[in-house]
Amino acid sequence: MIIFLIRALIFLVSAALGLIVADLLLPGFLIDWRNWWGFALAIVIFAVLQSILTPWIASVARRNAPALLGGIGIISTLVALVVVVLIPGAGITIGQPFS
Repeated sequence: MIIFLIRALIFLVSAALGLIVADLLLPGFLIDWRNWWGFALAIVIFAVLQSILTPWIASVARRNAPALLGGIGIISTLVALVVVVLIPGAGITIGQPFS
C-alpha cells in the first residue's frame, strides 16, 4: 500500500511539473494562478485520466492500429489535456498566443 501511495504521489508531482513547464514554455497554454484550488483539481484529474487512458488506448491500438503503439503517451496526454481544459473550474486554458 505504501508503494502505491508513493507511486501516486510521484505521478501527481510529475503531472504538476509537466503542466507548469507547459505554462512556462508554450505560448497559448495558460494556467490561472489566482485559482490554485482549480489547478490542484486539474492536476488530479489530469493524472487520473492519463493513468486510465494509457492502458485503454494501448489495448485499442494493439487490436486495431499497431502502428500507433509508439505514440500512446502523446495520445493519452492530448486526450487528458483536452478534458482538463474543458472543465471550467480547472483554471487551464489553451488558446491563441498573444501577438
